[in-house]
Amino acid sequence: MEAGSRFRRLQAGLGLHRGRCQTQTTIDKNSCTYKFICMYEDDDATNLLPDPVEAVADTHRAAVLLAHPLRRDILAAFDAPQGIAAVADRLGHSRQKVHYHVKQLADADFLRRAGTLRKRALTEQWWVATARSYVLAPEVLGPLALHTDLAPHDAMSAAHLLALAARTQAEVARAADQAEEQGIRLRTLAMHSELRFASAEQRAAFAAALTEAVAEVVARHTEPARKPDGTPAPGWPYRMTLGVYPLPAKPGESHE
Repeated sequence: MEAGSRFRRLQAGLGLHRGRCQTQTTIDKNSCTYKFICMYEDDDATNLLPDPVEAVADTHRAAVLLAHPLRRDILAAFDAPQGIAAVADRLGHSRQKVHYHVKQLADADFLRRAGTLRKRALTEQWWVATARSYVLAPEVLGPLALHTDLAPHDAMSAAHLLALAARTQAEVARAADQAEEQGIRLRTLAMHSELRFASAEQRAAFAAALTEAVAEVVARHTEPARKPDGTPAPGWPYRMTLGVYPLPAKPGESHE
């Protein structure tokens, strides 16, 4: 049985669903002892499963993750608490090799401790990834990152759209970190849709109508971001970024 499914069965039996766990929970099953402990320094409860997504803005952490291709496979394998032995067997590498990379990932805070498994006289440390998916923030590129002040300010420019997307990624990552530190939920809105244009004229009409509609909604339902003297206006500051771009053609597909 896969370690992830084995853990989920134990988790369900103990009532350790995503959210909170007891300070220490032990269960004996088939001569094995599974111990799950909370990892918060303040002794509060913690999740035993990875977060949905985590933004990586630290250059050192990004370097650790990208330094060896095996590390990404190892991190993906720890989608549920399990030991190094199970991951090594699954990936077809020696336990010593996997252990080395696990230590590097743990030191960079990509893996966290998730209890222990004791079978007879042996005790194995279990680990779990901090997230299921990771996003590298533009800051990891330092001065090479694409910034809005470096891209041409042309609403129809692909470079400008990429710069806006990079800024969105960076700002949302920082805002999410700040919200987590404050223990509050980050309020965001995201929408996406696929569409097609039959002609260049239809595309131009769509752009004009969308621009007018967005300007009207902003004017009707928000306040100016700044006062006449240039200082920030009262209220919660938000940024809205809207982009429309052609989808890249898939293999064997023609966009005509």
